[in-house]
Amino acid sequence: MSAPPGAYEPTPAAAQAQLEAVDPAAYARTRNHLEGAVTGLGPYVTHGFLNLPQVRDHLVARTR
Repeated sequence: MSAPPGAYEPTPAAAQAQLEAVDPAAYARTRNHLEGAVTGLGPYVTHGFLNLPQVRDHLVARTR
């Protein structure tokens, strides 16, 4: 059974998959636009599946 659009699956694997799906360049270019790129990481950070240093380190590594 898959989650409805906009919902998140509360598992570490889903959190990691969402983190991998983030496009740092698109986010940087469009994050302030109404239809801009979003990360979708909020629920995973809020509920402890990801922490901010982990997200930062992952995204910094992807932009090098």
